[in-house]
Amino acid sequence: MSLNAYLFFDGNCREAFELYRSVFGGEYQMLQTFGDGPADLNVAGEEKDRIMHVALPVGSGVLMGSDSASAFGPPPVQGTNFAISIDGDSREHCDEVFARLSEGGTVTMPMQETFWGAYFGSWIDRFGVSWMISYELPREQGGESSPAPGGDMAEKTLKGSCLCKAVQFEISPPFIRFAHCYCMRCRKATGGAKSSNISVPPEQFRWISGEDVISRWDMPEARAFAIAICSKCNCPVARPTRDGSRMTVPAGSLDDDPGEAPSAHRYWDSRAAWAATDESHLPYED
Repeated sequence: MSLNAYLFFDGNCREAFELYRSVFGGEYQMLQTFGDGPADLNVAGEEKDRIMHVALPVGSGVLMGSDSASAFGPPPVQGTNFAISIDGDSREHCDEVFARLSEGGTVTMPMQETFWGAYFGSWIDRFGVSWMISYELPREQGGESSPAPGGDMAEKTLKGSCLCKAVQFEISPPFIRFAHCYCMRCRKATGGAKSSNISVPPEQFRWISGEDVISRWDMPEARAFAIAICSKCNCPVARPTRDGSRMTVPAGSLDDDPGEAPSAHRYWDSRAAWAATDESHLPYED
């Protein structure tokens, strides 16, 4: 669990965060406008360029913010335009924290699944402090991914390895997430325009060999960013998250076809200027 600040603005969120980024440095983890959201948000046309959500890593935390939109109520009042944001450990953890801290206060959004893929709720406690809590849902809607009975590997397994084959592993679907990421950290880690990673629960992952030759580096100022490589061939390999809740597997390290394509482009607004949005004009070469 972690606590972060969430700031609210009346149309000048982008300007404020450009200032914060100029002071603290770094790249946005996410920047989305209301125009990027689903059509049923019913946001007025002149408000579609307002920021729906922005996240800027600062030290070991994340500074987050958004603009108001008339469809969701009155604009924020300066001096009280902030909330404490909690990263929940599970749905159950979110429900417990929500129930205890909202008691005697005002619920502004009951705990519910959202279109952005989180289990989320918000409230003002009895002391007048605004809170929100969020748990990132597995990609398969309808709750947690369902591992094979008894925690065993599912019948279908996918093998993966490094270039020199010193590190080998198996994973089994369903995946929690399969996505491209265009943030600056992933570009540096891969040397390319993006990373492509698959996340699975630990019980759906098994090391076959080479776990002892893996070298890992955790970025000190980041909440979760890490790199793991085979120390023999320097090839990126699978790694557990810091809290051990999932395994992150570079999709390119799989020897087998995962049977599905990535379902999301993460941090698209942080992409490199040279990253092509349409590569159909590029020649195909062997």
